[in-house]
Amino acid sequence: MNLMSACRLCSIDQKPGFCLHAGLDGTCVHALFSLSIRPNEYLGTLRYDPKKAKIGRIALLPAYRRLGIGKQMMISFERQLLDGFKALADRAPLLLDSSIPTQIRLHSQLPVIGFYSKIGYQPVGPTFIEDGAPHQLMVKQLVAS
Repeated sequence: MNLMSACRLCSIDQKPGFCLHAGLDGTCVHALFSLSIRPNEYLGTLRYDPKKAKIGRIALLPAYRRLGIGKQMMISFERQLLDGFKALADRAPLLLDSSIPTQIRLHSQLPVIGFYSKIGYQPVGPTFIEDGAPHQLMVKQLVAS
């Protein structure tokens, strides 16, 4: 089992219908997060699909939930996205076009919609079933600070 799978296995709720390996593929960016005081201990993970401008498979170890770490994890990743887009624009402005996303999106499970709303995500459209559970599409406008 690779490090990404191990972190995800420890952090997901063990519910029927959710597949550990469903989001592990080579087409997305996979990010692991650690604390600076313990850089070799990973506590969370997410994936980003640049073709869809979509964050997914967000997971945080249970011991680190409700401490503000998930919020920092998301904000940090969003900042890295913006920094990457800016660096690309500075180095190769002719390569950029309207396909560079101005917003990111995710599919939130219903119990954590409030978490994403607090960090700037807005619900869009009706709820839908994904992996056997109700979800809500949420989007956030990317704004350089």
